[in-house]
Amino acid sequence: MDTLTIHTYFVEYPEILWLAIGFGLIALELSIAPGIGILFAGIAGVSLGGLLAFGVLNEPDFYLQLVWFFGLTVGWAVVLWRPLKKYLRSSTGVFDMYVGTTAIVQEGGVSKDKTGTVRWSGSNMRARVRKDAKIDKIEEGEEVYIHAMKNGVMHVDIAPHESNN
Repeated sequence: MDTLTIHTYFVEYPEILWLAIGFGLIALELSIAPGIGILFAGIAGVSLGGLLAFGVLNEPDFYLQLVWFFGLTVGWAVVLWRPLKKYLRSSTGVFDMYVGTTAIVQEGGVSKDKTGTVRWSGSNMRARVRKDAKIDKIEEGEEVYIHAMKNGVMHVDIAPHESNN
């Protein structure tokens, strides 16, 4: 009896490979590398996996599957670019839960000219010091106040501390 290796498994069931690639790319976009367009490739991978799984596309050649993958990536980018851009730039409703809350600056700090990372509600988020802040840089471990969220980046300033005087 021949053992089923990963290579032969993906040759026999390419839809599983494309679904795994697609969901992996979407997870990468949402967690590690937001905003660089991997989302479109992820959606393309899931789409290609679905087309293969449901028999809509019957293409056994891996290189032609790659052509489909890149074509679907471009197609999803064309279809979704403007709506996603508009959604991310909207300042009402979408990011209200962030504004007015605090976060903790992570390794490397944040500044007006360098995007860094803050920890908000257990998640690492991209952040930078807002343009009209009186300071240029906030160091690691400092608590910051979130003033706005634009293009997936929090705009922060030093958190106001209540005095006991």
